[in-house]
Amino acid sequence: KRKRKAFTIKDKMFAIDLIKNGESQANVARYLNVAESTVRGWLKNEGKLISFLHEVNTSDGLTRKKARSAKDSDLDFSLYAWFMQERQLGMPISGPILRAQAERFNRQLGGPSNFKASQGWLHRFQKRHGISISGRITNDRAAVELFQSELKKVIEEVGYTDEQIYNCDETGLCFKLLPDRSMAVNLGLHKGEGFKKLKDRVTVLFCINKKGNHKLKPLCVGKSEKPRCFHHVNMNNLPFAYTHSKNACMTPAIFEEWFYQEFVPEVRHFLRNRNLEEKAMLLLDHCPAHPPAENLVTRDGRIRVLFLPKNAASEVQPLDQGIISTFKMNFRCELAQAMLNSEKSVAEFLRELNLKEMFYLGGHAWGVITSIFIEKTWMKALGPSFHMEEESISEPHNVVECEEEGDLRGFAAAEINDLSDDDIKKWALADDSCPTAELLVDEDMENRTSAADGIKTEDSNHAQDVEQVAVYDESDDIEPPPSAFEAYRSLELGLRWLETQDIEPVKVLQLRSIVDFAR
Repeated sequence: KRKRKAFTIKDKMFAIDLIKNGESQANVARYLNVAESTVRGWLKNEGKLISFLHEVNTSDGLTRKKARSAKDSDLDFSLYAWFMQERQLGMPISGPILRAQAERFNRQLGGPSNFKASQGWLHRFQKRHGISISGRITNDRAAVELFQSELKKVIEEVGYTDEQIYNCDETGLCFKLLPDRSMAVNLGLHKGEGFKKLKDRVTVLFCINKKGNHKLKPLCVGKSEKPRCFHHVNMNNLPFAYTHSKNACMTPAIFEEWFYQEFVPEVRHFLRNRNLEEKAMLLLDHCPAHPPAENLVTRDGRIRVLFLPKNAASEVQPLDQGIISTFKMNFRCELAQAMLNSEKSVAEFLRELNLKEMFYLGGHAWGVITSIFIEKTWMKALGPSFHMEEESISEPHNVVECEEEGDLRGFAAAEINDLSDDDIKKWALADDSCPTAELLVDEDMENRTSAADGIKTEDSNHAQDVEQVAVYDESDDIEPPPSAFEAYRSLELGLRWLETQDIEPVKVLQLRSIVDFAR
């Protein structure tokens, strides 16, 4: 009779890999001195083992002997989302606070009346999510390497190409932000107006594929349901898409709607045009605004998501390897150039800067980021998961079509004295710490969890937020659009002027086609 031996999850995954590489189950069983039925059981539970490792995301998970997940997944998900939110806000979280919050969520979610968040329960929660006693998530290099290895297996098994692997991420953008100096004095603002009022903040969602040849239209989340600047505007023609939430932050409902109504159709269309199989994988980080993976999968299961390691997402997220920061540098460059070209004072320019104008500035800032640069950021983040070529291994650098610091310096010299290079860089990236996810409060938990109970489909409707949102506070009256005749006369006048300029002939032809359209 064989002596009973407990195998770690690492051992089980090793055995599964041997079988997938062509070794017979019988040989693997003999090598490990276990029954073939045991090996078959491991194979049967492979999906459960992989899911557990992705849930745990620490090297400790590999040494465990059993893949035990949380008994109450809703409570576990909600508490971890709350913990991440508080951590991002810099709030100190102790063990007693976590236990008290767990019991509060349990009551709100209708959990067992005898539930107690004991010290043992807290220990298991911390172990599952890699949370240290101090309340910080451990930065586990082993988790990074494990994820890179598992991602490589998924890519090889499913047969994803570089054009079928995507990453998305949100960032806060204060689109009226200026360098942090005595702005009220330099811009002629009264002290009571407060420079902070010019820091209009929105959340922007970016999404790109690994090849860098598919950049989806960025999604902007603002506060207003119907900004005045968008009246009479065909939103499909703008370089950004727009939606709204109470605090201009991403919410689970908005993300789910974006996934099914924007991401899935856009990806299917792109792959169809490339004569590629309509399957794709979206990599995203753990965030209170991101629904569970089972809520983000198409009916046929061919387009789905894969979460990055909780405690090392910034290291393996391609968009965090310079793409978003480059966009922000480009945007500040565009903003500075627009101010220089304007005949208005800086204060007046900023007061009149609205979301529509911000979209055009941001559209150009996003458009100049090249596919070569995008590919290099993917290799920097997840190189071991892909077949690397020598030219792809070099460090990415900001590939932009403007002298960022030079243009920013030009603006600074016009308005502000003695700005250092460090000041300019801080300006470009000053809003990196802005919150991007809607904050969770106790009253939201029941709605959040009930929304996660049903799996959405491509044709499902977005559950609108019930909170009232503010109308964007642009004080100008809404100007009606010009008539076709008025547009034609103005365009014709512009064409006559353009024909006198030293300019590329193609631009004259482009304007002529617009004149003909308005005729």
